[in-house]
Amino acid sequence: MAVEQLSIFVENAPGRLANITEILANANIDMKAVSVADTADFGIFRMIVSDTQGGYDILKKNNITSKITEVLAVKILDGVGSLNQVLQLLSKADVNIEYLYSLLSHDPKNAYIIMRVDDTGIAKNILIENNIEVVDKLDL
Repeated sequence: MAVEQLSIFVENAPGRLANITEILANANIDMKAVSVADTADFGIFRMIVSDTQGGYDILKKNNITSKITEVLAVKILDGVGSLNQVLQLLSKADVNIEYLYSLLSHDPKNAYIIMRVDDTGIAKNILIENNIEVVDKLDL
């Protein structure tokens, strides 16, 4: 039930993100969630896409460094305290969250969170045991 994410190493310079998104768009690969973490010189452009392997392959063909990583996708109610509930459960289980970001959705009642944790198996089990829905790529 894990989701695959593309993590792309990108120089922090004008036009670099546009170049990547153009390559993916031309390959008919849809971006479902995106996050950019940066420093002065480079960034990591993380995304959930409609075809992870296809995205990886087309980026590699265009000499863009990327890798596929496993993340969790969690469906929560779109309301006060929902994210906190998930974070508290993981904290009590001593699961470290390396990063998280949200997924674009047309669902008015729910929110979707993408997270990278230090132990996917434990995190998934804790969430499922507490009736938090962990979704797979087909659900996204």
